[in-house]
Amino acid sequence: MQQVDIAAPHDKDLEEAVLAALLTNKALLLDISGILDEKVFYVQKHRYICQAIAQLRKDDRPVDLLTVSMQLNRMGRIKDIGGVDALSRLASKASGLTSTSYHYRVLMELALRREMILAARQLLGKAHNLSQDVFDTHRWILDRLSEMDKQPGDYAPSCAKEAARETIALVDNPEGEKRFYPIGDKNIDQVLATAPSNLVNISGKSGVGKTSFAAMWARGLLESYPSEVAFCWYTMEDEASKLIMGFVSARLKLTQDQMLGRNFVLSPEDKTRVAEAVRAFSGYDVEFFERPEHIGGIKNHFRRFCSQRPGKFNILIVDNISKLRDYQANRFKAISSDVDDYIAGELHDLFTNLKKNHRLSIWYLHHLGKEQLSRTNLMAGYRPWEGAVKGSTSLRDIATQGILINRPGEFDDLVRQFKGTGYYQPIQKLIVCQVYKNRNGQTGLLRYFADLGVKIFYPI
Repeated sequence: MQQVDIAAPHDKDLEEAVLAALLTNKALLLDISGILDEKVFYVQKHRYICQAIAQLRKDDRPVDLLTVSMQLNRMGRIKDIGGVDALSRLASKASGLTSTSYHYRVLMELALRREMILAARQLLGKAHNLSQDVFDTHRWILDRLSEMDKQPGDYAPSCAKEAARETIALVDNPEGEKRFYPIGDKNIDQVLATAPSNLVNISGKSGVGKTSFAAMWARGLLESYPSEVAFCWYTMEDEASKLIMGFVSARLKLTQDQMLGRNFVLSPEDKTRVAEAVRAFSGYDVEFFERPEHIGGIKNHFRRFCSQRPGKFNILIVDNISKLRDYQANRFKAISSDVDDYIAGELHDLFTNLKKNHRLSIWYLHHLGKEQLSRTNLMAGYRPWEGAVKGSTSLRDIATQGILINRPGEFDDLVRQFKGTGYYQPIQKLIVCQVYKNRNGQTGLLRYFADLGVKIFYPI
């Protein structure tokens, strides 16, 4: 039997509670069956029980006290766990956990800590061993870190039986899980159809309103579903306070300059309205990160973010891709496309692995590498094209929804001819969004009359 080291990070009581829930509640078992891994448990007898449950799930057999004891007997481990009576006592400890997924992920974090402690001890021994090649040791470190980055169950294939069960559940939807999140904007609700499991690319020329568009979309979700939606927002171009002001501006129809008192004096009533709107925003579930970060850091944090919010619709916003610290890394300076492919691969890896067990979307903002400046494009709404997205094609290919944003008012050479006519002012406020890719919906043009001073988009 395993010798328990009390210094190693673990929680025996939590392990028992999770196993008891798995033995007695089928719904909770389904909650984590895709990531069930014996290594998450520290106590050896708990690992044996986990092995038995995992084998029953693999064989598409029911999981209960009787079947698990029979499986342990087939494995020759029933005595090692203390016999059938010990298994019964364990099942009796079911404490009514409502989110096995959350508690199981706590055990996953403890397991990761144990892995790090073991790796650190091994590294000390290797580093002090002068007879061992230092570059071999360095490679060993990188390999160990790569192994630890793969969370239990993340890369497990899905068998046909499991995929079939998931498909039936998707169609039947017995629990009435919300699949779409309408926000009252006909463009987004009818064309883009906000839903979990979307990887969204929002690209455009600098200054055309990419961030404002994403903020408008986010505001609609937060105001419509304040207790159901959470945002992990990497705002590497703007301060969080500026984004919050944008939310308040759209609600109160006051510009940021007005709220800051630039050539304008807010009335006491307006100051009260601003304070109330800011306090209302503070009640939303949003975390902001203002400093540039490596994509690996974002991946690790968003995993924790989701595990702490089981059942919520969690959205990661990266604004924008070119501000990631990976773009300054020496390993990418030789070939510029390497970093694009790397970032795209890491985003797609995060997306595909987390969506197995969480309801989430990832929105990443990016620049266009070139613009179509021909006046003839005005007749087509002066819209950019898919190939104009900066960098390698991988940044476009991974998206399930792709949006290109263009604002003709930013290009005076195109609208100058309309000065003195009734068309000039409307064209100055026209924002054209081209949905060039939409796995589960329509493609085409979205048109808004937008007042970016108060961050308001009016669907046309």
